[in-house]
Amino acid sequence: MDLHQVLALLDGSDHMIARDVIQRGVAAVFVLAFLSTFRQFPVLLGEEGLLPAKDFLERAGDRAGPTLFRWRLTPYSDRLLRIMCLVGIVLGAAVVAGLPQQGPAWSMIAVFGVMWGLYLSIHSWARSSTASAGSRCCWSAGSWWASSAPTRSRPRC
Repeated sequence: MDLHQVLALLDGSDHMIARDVIQRGVAAVFVLAFLSTFRQFPVLLGEEGLLPAKDFLERAGDRAGPTLFRWRLTPYSDRLLRIMCLVGIVLGAAVVAGLPQQGPAWSMIAVFGVMWGLYLSIHSWARSSTASAGSRCCWSAGSWWASSAPTRSRPRC
């Protein structure tokens, strides 16, 4: 295989290569963010953490931000937090591997929407003690990818 054949494989005239690189990169950031949350969050804000989450959520009320942990059906527990993180890790790894890209165009919106919603649900109320640029980056990138519909047609220029 010569250089021209390799470059022909990388023909990005329809911007699909750039889209795949960015999607997989954002998904990799989500995997790292969920992995970090899985390991660190229970120690900091878990049931037996430095600032117990249940007490914090009760005191903060609606000021805590949007979260699944305020629903009566899903009160905070370290187990539920870890399940949410594992779902986020699996979805992010699936995007990095290219699995949702093989399905219909809406599947990427659903996958990034779920990852964004899970991450927002965890870090929106915990931002006072775990705020970082990385959290804001995941919120922004996730919401952008969740709201941008991927197309398989050529872009109109």
